[in-house]
Amino acid sequence: MLVALAGSCIGFVSCAKRPPSSSSNRVAIQIASGSPVPDTLFGFNSIWPGGAQGVWDSATHRVRPAFVSAARDLGVRCLRHPGGTLSHLYHFDRAIGPISERKPIANAFTKDETEIVEFGTDEFLEFCRDVGAVPLIVVAYAEGSPEEAAAWVAYLNGREGDRRALGRDARGRDWGTVGEWAARRARNGHAAPYSVGLFEIGNETDMKRFGCTVAEYAARFGAFADAMRAVDSSIRLIAAGHRDATGAGDVDRAAVNNGALPPAWNETLLKTCGDRIDFVTVHFYGPESEPDDERLLDAPRALRQAVDGIREIARRVAPSRAIDVALTETNAGFHTKDRGFSAENSSPRAALFVAATWLEAWDAHIPIVVVHTLCVEPIATPGLEGWRHFGVLVRDGESVSKTAVGRAMSVLARGLAGGTRLSVRAPDGTMAAAVKRADGRVSAVVLSRSRRAPRRIGFDLAPGGAWHLVGHERFDLGGKSEAVSVPTTNDDELDVEPMSLHLMEFAPR
Repeated sequence: MLVALAGSCIGFVSCAKRPPSSSSNRVAIQIASGSPVPDTLFGFNSIWPGGAQGVWDSATHRVRPAFVSAARDLGVRCLRHPGGTLSHLYHFDRAIGPISERKPIANAFTKDETEIVEFGTDEFLEFCRDVGAVPLIVVAYAEGSPEEAAAWVAYLNGREGDRRALGRDARGRDWGTVGEWAARRARNGHAAPYSVGLFEIGNETDMKRFGCTVAEYAARFGAFADAMRAVDSSIRLIAAGHRDATGAGDVDRAAVNNGALPPAWNETLLKTCGDRIDFVTVHFYGPESEPDDERLLDAPRALRQAVDGIREIARRVAPSRAIDVALTETNAGFHTKDRGFSAENSSPRAALFVAATWLEAWDAHIPIVVVHTLCVEPIATPGLEGWRHFGVLVRDGESVSKTAVGRAMSVLARGLAGGTRLSVRAPDGTMAAAVKRADGRVSAVVLSRSRRAPRRIGFDLAPGGAWHLVGHERFDLGGKSEAVSVPTTNDDELDVEPMSLHLMEFAPR
């Protein structure tokens, strides 16, 4: 809930009567019935190593309560697990049951050093339950098999007594029956199926270490999809696409098999197995070299081009299936000159970049958005020391706080999660989104891309009579999210600072 500070003036909002803003500087919000905002728009990557990077307390064998509270306050409504790159080497059956009986798993971020997974499938789903988050599972692709993925679906969603066989994988392992994995889940303390509905097959399979040709990936995706849906036909599957709509990609990041990426990854993928795909992934990070302010908040516009391209291909080559796009990883991704991750990834500038990317996804009606990553603790691996700056939550002992990116994301979640989407038209140089809440109020988020002077923005809400501003919260380059005074006159207008994010709440007069 927003706080209205009446009778005082802080920031750039004046309590004096001002001349009205011009028609070109007004946000138009159409108060009409729309679609519910999906919980999956407020997603975060939850990676498994180190007890999910401090979420799990090894001493007490439980999730730290401070993380539950912090995740709720952040606005987490979806969690992706066990990670992206980390999923390739993750074997779920080694990370269930009593911790003393679990087997080590290799960590792709620490040169494949192994560790016992204390925050496994059941612990992750307990965390999702406590936070109120939709789980998104990424199955092991590079070291996994269709049969192993099917067994994971059986563990999550199967029922005891189901005698359907899962088959024998290429290494000769017999994965038993659906009912056997359901019985194992029951022995581990959860008799009822978890009913997980969203799965991702592979992560960035067009790139580097775990890359393959699109023909290889499409064939394996089909095998994974068939095996997993044979266990539960209701699940929705996400395929690993390429961020460039043409599939041409970034030469320095997308070389596979010692050669260039094929010229049409997404088109070949959708032509080959579009009948099995529900979503195609886009991973969107900022320019590797830190952009200046003139380009920072314009860079996310490239996301829309990629999304439109994938959707056009899907309509053309798989017209009978409603395939959409999932943004399953995004963050700033700034690098230093030696190509390590920059500390700027946790800065207010990075936070505004992430907010602009999220609003670009909102404007493109992308139904799944996952910010990378919920929490990251220091990593000693050369080249990855700066990776900790990707965390949106930071642990200090038993206390947990938000980074600048976390504070910006919580503004978006407080404003838009749980509402009904409204149609919005924003002035040039701004981005905007709005929802109608169950109590009849309207919440709107506005991001100013301007790099210059403060700008007066007005709001037109119609139809439905007169509305007035009752709450205002601001996040800017200072890095704080703070309540701002609500003017007593001209209360459908406010001045917005250059490069700032605002959350407003309106009530009927």
